[in-house]
Amino acid sequence: MQLEILLLRHGQTQGNLEKRYIGKTDEPLLMEDTERIQKVSSLQKRLKQENFARPQKLFVSPMLRCRQTAELLFPGQEQVVIDKLREMDFGRFEGKNYRELSPDPAYQAWIDSGGRLPFPEGEDRACFIRRTMDGFRQMTEQAWQGNCRQLAAVVHGGSIMAIISSLLQDDYFAYQVSNLAGYAFCYEGAGKIQAVRRIEP
Repeated sequence: MQLEILLLRHGQTQGNLEKRYIGKTDEPLLMEDTERIQKVSSLQKRLKQENFARPQKLFVSPMLRCRQTAELLFPGQEQVVIDKLREMDFGRFEGKNYRELSPDPAYQAWIDSGGRLPFPEGEDRACFIRRTMDGFRQMTEQAWQGNCRQLAAVVHGGSIMAIISSLLQDDYFAYQVSNLAGYAFCYEGAGKIQAVRRIEP
């Protein structure tokens, strides 16, 4: 049975604005402003065009920024939390940005490795992808068990990169998305996907 899936990144937080590594820090969305209202409205119109205005099942990362975004986009809809879809643990780099980390030799080593080294006191990419794909399978299995043919998930940029790159066997960094953007695709199970398209406000 084919499953229509929408993966969206949460809205902007203060840490995102300051280009910080925000993983386990449970930041809220930025205070409401005109730009965010316009982006949410624009994204809702796009989701309507994609027939995702009211998905049959709505999944979220446990982080506040994802739950708040889901409520903005799909007000009043029940949210199912999947813990394994939380963002990567950035370890010692958490809450810091490039400028603050530049003098740190461990950060330079991580950059030189193309992001493949583990974050000091945090996760490495391979473990993160395995954990995220476990969350993806948990999500799709719940959907199929409930005879659901369509789901949406509001998660993190890293979560989306992990899922799409793993399913397509492609470069991890090729699937970076900005806040309130993501991908929609058809999933057939066993790692098979088709009709992948980028979704933006």
